[in-house]
Amino acid sequence: MTIFLFWIIFSILVAVYANNKGRSGAGFFFLSLLLSPLIGFIVAAVSSPQREKVAERSGMKKCPACAEYVQGEALVCRFCAYKFGGVGLSANAEMSITASDIEKMEQRLQDQSPDPRKNLPWWKATPPSEPL
Repeated sequence: MTIFLFWIIFSILVAVYANNKGRSGAGFFFLSLLLSPLIGFIVAAVSSPQREKVAERSGMKKCPACAEYVQGEALVCRFCAYKFGGVGLSANAEMSITASDIEKMEQRLQDQSPDPRKNLPWWKATPPSEPL
């Protein structure tokens, strides 16, 4: 009798774990109940989380410029510096990117681009000398 009780408890724990990853908690509960809580946990651990469901639950919003998730209260996207029009702006809102915004983004990309000579050994990083 205690084995069945632990079986059900572990199946519930697997369902909670899968639900936190954005997966169907009821589906993983029944999978664990029928097969094994260990198999249910392995399947839940291997399955990738659904970012959209997790982001909705945590109150995040999607940036319309770069499609990355940012905090719901954010006024500026931390990935692309897109300025949201107001607090609580939905992801379907229209973008208003000006030429100066594009220049700023291009400048940031140029600043972030790595120097190809930094990862080379010292004998390859030095410019070639002219032949005599």
